[in-house]
Amino acid sequence: CNNLKFILDHWENLHDIFKTHFDQKELCNYLNYWLHEKIVGHPFRKNISKLLLTAWDFMKPNNSNGVTCLPKSYHVSEKQFKKKKKLYDFLGYYKSISNILKTGQTLNVEQYCDYIKNNFGLYYVMENEDKCSNSSVYKDELASFKNLFSNELDTLKSKCPGKYLELFFEKEKT
Repeated sequence: CNNLKFILDHWENLHDIFKTHFDQKELCNYLNYWLHEKIVGHPFRKNISKLLLTAWDFMKPNNSNGVTCLPKSYHVSEKQFKKKKKLYDFLGYYKSISNILKTGQTLNVEQYCDYIKNNFGLYYVMENEDKCSNSSVYKDELASFKNLFSNELDTLKSKCPGKYLELFFEKEKT
């Protein structure tokens, strides 16, 4: 709770420092994922989560410029949260990975392409879990993934040949 209080008390300053790299919404998402990741594996995770969110509401500062971050409650299993976090992290890393692949700054192209393919596989699993259970557990992450990669597939096909990444989106085209 003390770390969360410190972060929230200094949210305006943190926002000013990181605004060149993250917009307000992304910085807030990062804080929410970070906080929930800290309690993964704890036997009383759900209770701790409720307490932290209540404390967050109580500690929420009144910033002069309206820069605030609201708590997000992840009402999902620990396994589902880990998938959400993994795909979220990948989406955050992808811009750097894409730049490395486009500029040819690496000899490890195959490793990057395998990492991308593994996360496309995770996307596929999450999408099918939502469809099969008729839920929207992964709605935000899936939408972000689709939004990013709907325009990146042609580039990825040329940089990562033989990975067949386009197959993950094939059902949506038919």
